[in-house]
Amino acid sequence: MDNSIYKTKSIVEAGIISAIIIVLMLITNYMPFIPFVGTLILPLPVAVLYVRHDFKVTILAIVVSAAITSMLFNPIQAVLSAISFGLVGLVLGYGIRKDKDSTIIIFWIAVVTLISTILSFVITVALIEKTTFAAFIISTINMFNDAMKQALDLYKGMGLSQQQLEQLNTITKMITPELFINLGAASLIMGAFISAILNYVVAKAVFKRLGYNLKKLRAFTELYINSFVGAIIILPIPLGVFLQAKKIPIGTPILLSGQIIMQYVFVIIGISVAAYFLMNKYKLTKGIIALIIFAAFTIPIIATTFLYLGLADLIFDFRKINPDRILKK
Repeated sequence: MDNSIYKTKSIVEAGIISAIIIVLMLITNYMPFIPFVGTLILPLPVAVLYVRHDFKVTILAIVVSAAITSMLFNPIQAVLSAISFGLVGLVLGYGIRKDKDSTIIIFWIAVVTLISTILSFVITVALIEKTTFAAFIISTINMFNDAMKQALDLYKGMGLSQQQLEQLNTITKMITPELFINLGAASLIMGAFISAILNYVVAKAVFKRLGYNLKKLRAFTELYINSFVGAIIILPIPLGVFLQAKKIPIGTPILLSGQIIMQYVFVIIGISVAAYFLMNKYKLTKGIIALIIFAAFTIPIIATTFLYLGLADLIFDFRKINPDRILKK
């Protein structure tokens, strides 16, 4: 009897969640500037259903939502959207249910976000746009350049100086297919992790209201990279150099994307190390730390200093908070 009641309750909640998902999908599809918000909100009903019930019920809700929204707008886009928020919601729900650490959940979300983004891009180009990868990139960049040209004409009419117009024009000329290809991987990976962090922050706030306490995010002053992750981050650089030396075209994108990811990651770790000692030893305020962070991303020499500090922390673990540090003594 109790099992029957549980099944009925599961089906009812799955139906309610499906309805909520459908409404949210319709809102994000038809209202401008909402899609990004949708990527943060849509996984939440899925995660709630997974935490409260099980995998099968959650999958049922995702499939029903995708099927109904497929009748209301582009079926391919509906399915891709369902895959995207469904995967994130399932991973988030699983992590919460198993009481996983926030870092682990964020990493899982970033991985499935990256996979779904690549899948969506490939299917969009092949089935919706019905063109090639190269042609799609060129078309997108041409649209961007046309929009920038119109903007420059508008700014010129508003009285912008010739020097300022030339600066804007220089930036426009930098947007090329080569830039897109070379930096595409870095943009996707960093975007996936930023999205994952935002997903977790929003989920933590929502689940708290539902009576679930998610693990806290690690304090900024306690951020570190273990040796395994550090090796993965650094590896693309020698790999890219090797492929470039062998005249293999993919070497340049791997090298450039690897450099950008490594620089950003270790600059952030370097700032974390500096902030830890400045706040704990010298008792500097958060406002001053914020100014230091701003300087790190605007003044190259300061950014380089933090980069080397972050790399050194991978080896020496100055704060002694990394259990997997390379030098144990």
